[in-house]
Amino acid sequence: MRLGVLDVGSNTIHLQVVDTHPGARPNPTFNHKEELSLTEYLTEENRISEEGIAALRLAIKNAVAHSKNVKTEELLPFATSALREAANGTEIIAAINKDYEIDLQVLTGEEEAKLTFLAARRWFGWSSGRLLVIDIGGGSLEIASGDDEPFSNHHTIELYEAIPNARLAIVPGTSHFVVKEKSKLVQDLIKDFYKNLDFPITTWPRLRKEQTEKLN
Repeated sequence: MRLGVLDVGSNTIHLQVVDTHPGARPNPTFNHKEELSLTEYLTEENRISEEGIAALRLAIKNAVAHSKNVKTEELLPFATSALREAANGTEIIAAINKDYEIDLQVLTGEEEAKLTFLAARRWFGWSSGRLLVIDIGGGSLEIASGDDEPFSNHHTIELYEAIPNARLAIVPGTSHFVVKEKSKLVQDLIKDFYKNLDFPITTWPRLRKEQTEKLN
């Protein structure tokens, strides 16, 4: 899948297009960046001026055109502090989404910090231990620190609810290495799961069985 990420920041409008495949790292295919410095267009009323709006719209129009030219299948646009803090940011975003048929979303400061930390964790890996990530942007500063990835239990619950007939087991006091940390408990949970005949049946075993019966 060809995926585009459009970062509408305080200083630049940055489009990064990558080819993604399950289980593989993203392969960058196209990059486009325009200097904008939105904060310089802020008025005393903390509104982005008409000149600034025109420059922003032109930059986004160019980015969307580039995205279409390289046949991007899905575009994920997001905005950070400049539009987040501007008094007229909401109305600017609404007009942009309508005119250019995109879904520009605003990241909160916390979401921005979490995503930056996640990117750093994936880049440096688990062996790097505890990370302190400081993101100095054009209009904001985000600081995040931790040993793990910034995911809470609701991500696990959403996955559990999306799988038919799934069962959820929460093991307190463990990490991503739960299989090693509490191997006996994990084995017991799996054995208990398979005692129930209502567990999900995957497609491939059923197809193989049907093919074997046809051959016999």
